[in-house]
Amino acid sequence: MESAGYPAPLFAAIDGRNGVESAIWESWDVPVQTCQAHKIATADRYLLKFPRRESYRALKEIAHGMVRTDEATFRWLLGEFAGIFRGDLEARKRDWATGGEKYAHPRLRRAYSTLVRDLGKLFVCHRFLSETGGKEINTTNLMESKFSHMKPKIGVHR
Repeated sequence: MESAGYPAPLFAAIDGRNGVESAIWESWDVPVQTCQAHKIATADRYLLKFPRRESYRALKEIAHGMVRTDEATFRWLLGEFAGIFRGDLEARKRDWATGGEKYAHPRLRRAYSTLVRDLGKLFVCHRFLSETGGKEINTTNLMESKFSHMKPKIGVHR
């Protein structure tokens, strides 16, 4: 993009694809945020459309509330969730086929761990833009529509 005359960005928001963050860092030293809408979609895939368990519903509500909150509040909500539903997160059951044990709610654990693992990358633009006085964004949707004319030129899928 630099060779085409585009200036270096101030920050980047990505959809969470493997390798995109490192590719950005190879070109520029800028803050990189994971798109909150994509992270919510990832959590939703694990938590099902209409979850029956209270813990699944609670985590789904926390994930969906991410776009309306800040990092400190979101971190606190995840901590409270882990305290209240520790039993569901750590529950194990016997696997009669192998004779070993496995987690009783692996989908809940995966959804929770993906939110906790990427917590530091979900509010990067909030921190960056509060320091520079810009408008806060949470998703890549607006940027994807603005740069759709550039994607064919640089070989990125639509």
